[in-house]
Amino acid sequence: MIKKFIVLISFVAIAGCAGRSENYGNLNQDKLKNPDILALMTKQVRGQLKKYHENFGTKTWDASIAGKDMACQSGSLIKLLMQLANERYNHKKTNDKIKEEIADELSDMLSLVLFIAHELDIDIKDAWQKMLQSDENKFRTRGRKK
Repeated sequence: MIKKFIVLISFVAIAGCAGRSENYGNLNQDKLKNPDILALMTKQVRGQLKKYHENFGTKTWDASIAGKDMACQSGSLIKLLMQLANERYNHKKTNDKIKEEIADELSDMLSLVLFIAHELDIDIKDAWQKMLQSDENKFRTRGRKK
């Protein structure tokens, strides 16, 4: 279940960060046409996480540390979604501001997904296709009969 969530978040977040070039260095609309955009983004993420170690003195990140940070990012995302739904105090932020913060959290989560996949030598494109096939099988075998 968590594996499917991570794969799903990665592709949902691509839509959320596609136009936000400031989060991924030189990533822009022209490069989004590149069929290997995930490889480019992974390379950029690895470089960013290396800077944490170099600039802040943290441990060198690996899949385990990134997985722990994913839990933190998920919590931040849930808090923002609750603010957007008026289920939690929003500190007088506008919905647009909350959505901007949600986009940032999704981008952070996407970066972690790509990093973890790279560290564990998981082909995220292949995993995505397998997840879609698995879901289609569930719809066929477990879905409501009409």
